[in-house]
Amino acid sequence: GRPNDWRDWDIPNRCIVASGQKARNPVIRVWRIPSYDGDRDLNRQVLATMYMGPKLLSVAALSFNSGGNLLVALAADSEKTICVFDWRREVKLREGTAYTGIVESCRFNPYSASAFATCGEKHLKFWELGDAELEMAVGLLGDIGKPITDKIVCFTPKGNTVTGMENGDIYIWSCGHVTGKIEAAHKAEVLGLLYVENVGLFSCGRGGFLKLWDPDLADTRNPLFALDLGCFAVPGSAKLNARVSGRSMDWSTAPELLRLLCDDCQVEDRPARGVCGSPATHMAFGDLGADGVLLLGTTTNSIIAIGFKRLTDARATGVGMLDVRAGAWAHDGLGEDFAVHGYSPNTVVGPLRDQEWWESKVVNEYKGKFGAKPGNLPIAVYSYQTF
Repeated sequence: GRPNDWRDWDIPNRCIVASGQKARNPVIRVWRIPSYDGDRDLNRQVLATMYMGPKLLSVAALSFNSGGNLLVALAADSEKTICVFDWRREVKLREGTAYTGIVESCRFNPYSASAFATCGEKHLKFWELGDAELEMAVGLLGDIGKPITDKIVCFTPKGNTVTGMENGDIYIWSCGHVTGKIEAAHKAEVLGLLYVENVGLFSCGRGGFLKLWDPDLADTRNPLFALDLGCFAVPGSAKLNARVSGRSMDWSTAPELLRLLCDDCQVEDRPARGVCGSPATHMAFGDLGADGVLLLGTTTNSIIAIGFKRLTDARATGVGMLDVRAGAWAHDGLGEDFAVHGYSPNTVVGPLRDQEWWESKVVNEYKGKFGAKPGNLPIAVYSYQTF
């Protein structure tokens, strides 16, 4: 990818991560993710070192299988070579040619130990390890699809494959055929896809929108919500806000993450673009009642963490975001009776009325604004970090 541009990440069990080198005979390393203790020598965290081959120039993509024991790597050579490693033994198990044209993505199916897919210039290919060599089948477009470039691929537990297209469409595949399409899901190319079971399909497109779609993929016309990433108010980064787009995503419901991540930035009120304004509460996602968190790597070398809360109608949507289907704000804000757990540095266990800052001048200025009920504080559960 371009400098300072997130391409992809894959952390199968929150304990290991793989990295690939840009060089001849590129090196692939698998690293342990330790609790930070001040040790800056990462060499002590290397679990495995592998080489793709002397004729190859760089690693374009990496992905672990569902068991975390296999790693598939895509090389950026003329034949787009695929290598599958048993990384614990540092052994290359399979090697093959993905495509002679452009390959945009290579990813293991997280619901399979041996199946993965590659996609790119006018193609989608399904792969299996096979008994002795890689086995491949080409995806068929049928009457629904068009021969255009697939930018990204993801999978669902029901056996569907989902691809994001260069024209902004999203294709839904079943048994190797296109069986559904979300037409014009984004105005330009789809850069990121993530399916979360019982939550829905997250998609990011060039132009800065994050959208969530029906988890059953039945409603292909109306997203559950749409969020303009440009609304995040980062001091001194106006140009950054204007061109940010999401690319890589990961989802977590880990209690530790919900306690540590805090809502630390203001959201600009932009009703015309479906964004509800809110102040930075500096409270932990867990205190704000978030059920899960989406980690979003962007095209501007930044990570946005967005907390999500399940509404009473059992549909997941972002707190402080516009509910597109219902046409109403997704949350009424937090009232004085809202109880927090005291995870945040600025909170104690008990209702908001007991927090020392609840009646401060700054907080009172926001109460009842941006769609919140009178006396309630509007919120948007997210944090923003740049590198």
